[in-house]
Amino acid sequence: MLRLYFGDPTEYKTRLDEISARKILRLKAADETARRYIHSRNANTEIKMLNYLHACNIQSYEVLKENISQLEKRIADCKSDVQKINAQISARRSITNAVRDYWRYKPIRKKYLSITDIKSKEKYLQEYLEEIARYKNAVEVMNNSKINGVLPQSSVLKAEILKYQDDKENISAKQEKLLLELERLETIKHNADIILDKGEETPITQRPIEYTRTHTER
Repeated sequence: MLRLYFGDPTEYKTRLDEISARKILRLKAADETARRYIHSRNANTEIKMLNYLHACNIQSYEVLKENISQLEKRIADCKSDVQKINAQISARRSITNAVRDYWRYKPIRKKYLSITDIKSKEKYLQEYLEEIARYKNAVEVMNNSKINGVLPQSSVLKAEILKYQDDKENISAKQEKLLLELERLETIKHNADIILDKGEETPITQRPIEYTRTHTER
């Protein structure tokens, strides 16, 4: 409903100005309260982050990045070691498989060599082509695997495979721990970049700070 004002126009304008001024003051006060709240939250979060870095024996942002870099290198070394171990296991398994194929297909190869009739020999070769090929491959692998003209014993090879598998499990377990630690430090760095609003080239001065919760965080 429209209200008419029959008083002094100057007085009316003054009242409007007073109302507007009070609204502006209330808005400013609310804005200042919000700003102080956010600042308090960020400041306390920063203190918690710095205390956490200090508890982890991380003295600065640069040290944090260095620790991450070292972890990445150690993880890469673990992966390289696992690849080397896999190669060693594969090499020894190829020898044991070659020895198995050698004795399995040796009778077939022997019979093939004993056949004198050309057609019968050709027919036998076509019938046992894969077996004879695997025998030849086994002989080649065994010859290439000899040490000082002697082929390693199967028992020795199996023992070495077991040892390499144990080493692989230990390295894999170590790598898993390193990955967890890397994830933890990367999370800290991510939070530091956001919460502390620091660029990657800006160091964070580290010092022990006692964290006190605000009323809003209780």
